[in-house]
Amino acid sequence: MQIAQTNVEWSINWIDIGKEMAVELYESKFCEDWPPEDIVLFQFNSARLCMEFPIFNKAVAQVIGRPVYTHEMVDPELKRDALLIANWIRDKKVV
Repeated sequence: MQIAQTNVEWSINWIDIGKEMAVELYESKFCEDWPPEDIVLFQFNSARLCMEFPIFNKAVAQVIGRPVYTHEMVDPELKRDALLIANWIRDKKVV
């Protein structure tokens, strides 16, 4: 399976790709070479974890600019901040 990196925009709606697709993405290690902001945008907009949690946690910490504890990962304010910063980083790279 080949995954194309796309411009995932911030939204308040989660995309549920289903358990089977989430497992397939997880096993493919599709995001190993993605920049942290793209990992944050993809995973925070997905209803199911599609990658190893440490990869996701590290990407969020890199985007936020500080360590992020496990219990913080469900905080809606952290999600909002991470998505806004990730979009800002991506916009700066495009210009």
